Amino acid sequence: MAYITIDQLLAAVPEEYRKAALDDAMTGDTSAMATSVCAAASLEVDGLICTKIVTPVANPPANLIQAAVAIAIELLFIRRSINAPRIATMADAWRDILRKIGDGKLPLSAALVDATAAPSGSIRTEPSRTTRSDGGMFV
Repeated sequence: MAYITIDQLLAAVPEEYRKAALDDAMTGDTSAMATSVCAAASLEVDGLICTKIVTPVANPPANLIQAAVAIAIELLFIRRSINAPRIATMADAWRDILRKIGDGKLPLSAALVDATAAPSGSIRTEPSRTTRSDGGMFV
């Protein structure tokens, strides 16, 4: 069972690039390659989560769909030997999340934002220490 549909994959690929990305024979038929890429991405998602989750997931949460789309787009770039570091970074971030789900460290519904959130801090301000309370300068 694929986690993404051909329509979802096509929606993620700008129209002007669809034929180049999905039509190897240049016949205008992109459905066969899109089906293959969707299946490959879904199998990879299953492989990363299958140690703790029964796969395929019947009603996949949005994060599995997003992960499958990111991996599918990366597969399209790899097929054309195009170096796309931003795409690879996104797909790798999803793979890390999926591995953590598979290891039981994150819930099935874990989102990319939840797991990659940076630590936050606060800014504390204090009055200047270059003057004394009576207004005179420290020497």
